[in-house]
Amino acid sequence: MRKEDVEKRIELMGKRRRTALKILISISMILLLIVSLILFLVYYVKIGSALLHYLPLPLSSLIEAISLVLAIFIVITILLYLDFRIRKRRLEESLKPKPTFYKGKRLYVFTYPQGAKGGVFAKTFIDIDDKTVINLRCQVIKPQEIWK
Repeated sequence: MRKEDVEKRIELMGKRRRTALKILISISMILLLIVSLILFLVYYVKIGSALLHYLPLPLSSLIEAISLVLAIFIVITILLYLDFRIRKRRLEESLKPKPTFYKGKRLYVFTYPQGAKGGVFAKTFIDIDDKTVINLRCQVIKPQEIWK
């Protein structure tokens, strides 16, 4: 994957998560407002007896149910955040270059002149230790000289 594609995917994932979080937070706020309004009307305005008869559950059960829903929303929010962090880390790790090996040893490549592409190169492999090999690539013929 190219870096631009990875950045677009991360941005798209972030937008989706933000949208989901906005929805969860707005539903949570509506539920909290409903519970606060019911408690205010029942205990402070003293309209409790008429209002409590219209509720589908007793007041304590209704508060417990809404608390349970809010707890579930909090868990979902935490899971969305952790999922985003894990996926972002995996996408960023996919951009990092993978180590190359030569005959079971870690290979480091050095090119002279630096950044040279095309042409003819002389390759020299130098064993450093039993885990490391260096590949020296020296440009012998430049690409412009080949096509004269």
